[in-house]
Amino acid sequence: MPVLLVVDDEEAIRNAIARNFSDEEDIEVVTAGSAPEAVRLLGQRAVDVIISDERMPVVAGSEFLRFAKDKYPDIPRIILTGYADPDATLRAINKAEVFRYLAKPWAADELIDSVRKALAFRKETLFNKTLNLRILSEKNQLEAQHVALESKLEKKDDQLQRSVEALKRTTMLIEHYRVDILNVFLAMTS
Repeated sequence: MPVLLVVDDEEAIRNAIARNFSDEEDIEVVTAGSAPEAVRLLGQRAVDVIISDERMPVVAGSEFLRFAKDKYPDIPRIILTGYADPDATLRAINKAEVFRYLAKPWAADELIDSVRKALAFRKETLFNKTLNLRILSEKNQLEAQHVALESKLEKKDDQLQRSVEALKRTTMLIEHYRVDILNVFLAMTS
């Protein structure tokens, strides 16, 4: 079951977001009251999507999400704010590379839709990573096979060259002895 981490210093907001997902049986919601608490949670369990408030004491949401991006780049990040702060918006988008920016108060269907899209994005990202690792592994195997085949081909080429040289020497000997035998035969018959 996917896990949504909600980070907000206001318990009422955390509870309201959790209530929005109470009918979503396929999403587990865990909450943290601060960025340091969220960091501890991230270290203890797998999380699939993060929603963070921007304005929190100690560490701003955009700074926490930037940390999350650096440490857990595959987790989509959504920032939630009730303030129109263009600097925070730019920080969140440019530094934390947020997946969505939502305003308070939020529409429940928009919030749920954003989380579902973030989950789909994460699933696709992880699938692509797995696929890329598989492709890289197969590429490495093919390169190793290529090197092995080239080595075998070089050995066969060397064997073939030696056989050709031996055949040339044998042909020269046959020609030389054939001439001698022919001369002996001619000498005997004359």
